Amino acid sequence: AADKRLSLFELALNTFLNRHLAPNAEQAVPVRHRSYRSVRANIECVVGLFARAGSHSEQEAENLYQEAIAGFFSEPNQPPASSVSIKQLQATLSSLSRLSPLLKPGIIDACGHCILHDGKVEVREYELMRLVADQLDCPMPPLELQ
Repeated sequence: AADKRLSLFELALNTFLNRHLAPNAEQAVPVRHRSYRSVRANIECVVGLFARAGSHSEQEAENLYQEAIAGFFSEPNQPPASSVSIKQLQATLSSLSRLSPLLKPGIIDACGHCILHDGKVEVREYELMRLVADQLDCPMPPLELQ
């Protein structure tokens, strides 16, 4: 609050604490979305974020994004965004948390594909995956930090 900004670390810490220690933490998140179509923009946002985090060039990010999004849709509606704000990420994760539990692992798999494509797991990729897995209430996939 002092700097009137919210970093990725602060977002992760805040959401972890709220999700696990808030008075309503033990209540299940109600399912609102039963197909990927209804959260398409959110999936494209999070997959694009992981594609950019897991690549070293714009072309590599675009190719990785196309590969990862192909598991959901034949073609993405939009290319990966050049940036995602913390507020946008927060809203995206909130929407995806209301996805049917049977569909959530697909998102984790796509994010994992983006992280592991180069055989390396960097700290920022790992921390971002921890945030997404926690918010989707999915197990964290086994990833070894490099």
